[in-house]
Amino acid sequence: MKVKGEGGIRFISDSMLGKVARILRLAGYDTLYSDSWRDKEMIRIASKEKRVLLTRDRKLYQEALKKGLDAYLLLGDNPLSSIAELSISHGLKILFKPETSRCTICNGEVTQIEKRKVKGKVKRGTYENFDDFWQCKKCGQVYWLGSHWKKIKEEERIINKKILSMKAKKKNL
Repeated sequence: MKVKGEGGIRFISDSMLGKVARILRLAGYDTLYSDSWRDKEMIRIASKEKRVLLTRDRKLYQEALKKGLDAYLLLGDNPLSSIAELSISHGLKILFKPETSRCTICNGEVTQIEKRKVKGKVKRGTYENFDDFWQCKKCGQVYWLGSHWKKIKEEERIINKKILSMKAKKKNL
């Protein structure tokens, strides 16, 4: 069963999957995450909001399946490989674009904001050196395409390379 919410597939990930949640948010997927949720709370939220429950915990995975939820057990401990695996199983596109990304902190929607509106919200050097900014509608976090963006795009490239490799291996089986 593939769970779709408004605007596509939505996730909730357990406390072991913080980086996976961050990557999914960068790719624009609505992904809830908290390191303080207990298993029962995650199951309740996944059921109520029709979210795919992501976990590395076999017990939580089995419990979610017993409740009829869409759950996915990530076996590896490499977040980039986990995203590639999830992409194949759930048909996700992994493309990081500021205009479609979600806030990596709170999962809120991010929209472009006029440069003048971020003055005083970012360091002076950032303000002077960049023209394009995005802000989370929920928490107010401001984003820009700084040096960290190269690392983020490299992660995207690696994930998509892994996806192609995994699909090729499946095809040859």
